[in-house]
Amino acid sequence: MRARRNSAARMPGNFSVRFPDGTRLAYEEPAGAQFEGLHYEAAAVARAISAGQLEVPQRPLAESIRTMAVADAIRNQLGIVFPGERPRHP
Repeated sequence: MRARRNSAARMPGNFSVRFPDGTRLAYEEPAGAQFEGLHYEAAAVARAISAGQLEVPQRPLAESIRTMAVADAIRNQLGIVFPGERPRHP
C-alpha cells in the first residue's frame, strides 16, 4: 500500500492510497476547508466567556492539557524544539 499527499506539506487536504492490487482510494478536500469549522469553536468560547465559564463541556481544560502533554511528549521523542525552548530530556 502506498499513500500520497496531494497538498502542501504538513497541511490537511487531499490524499490518496494505492493498494497493491492497483485499487486507489482518494479523499479530496477543497483548499482551506479545514479551517471552516473553527468558527464553531470560537462561538462556543464566546458563549462560555459571556456566561462566566472558564471552559466548555465539549472540551474541558483537563482534556486540552492532556492533548498538549501528548504533543509535547511526541515532540520530545522526535527531538523537535521550538525557538525559545530548551530541550527536555526524559
